[in-house]
Amino acid sequence: MKRKALIALLAAGAIGGFAAGCAKMSHHRHHHHRAAFESRIADVCVSAAHRVMSRSSSSEIR
Repeated sequence: MKRKALIALLAAGAIGGFAAGCAKMSHHRHHHHRAAFESRIADVCVSAAHRVMSRSSSSEIR
């Protein structure tokens, strides 16, 4: 009886450990994708600002 309880406890711990590891990896992957998306949006905004600034400075020269 004591041996079966120990085996069940160790099995539950192993399953819980794998579940926690998978959840952490999923959270990390989500964070990485969000950071990449924010970086891409920032690049788009900066290039749009450069485009506007180049248009306004070329129209001031005329």
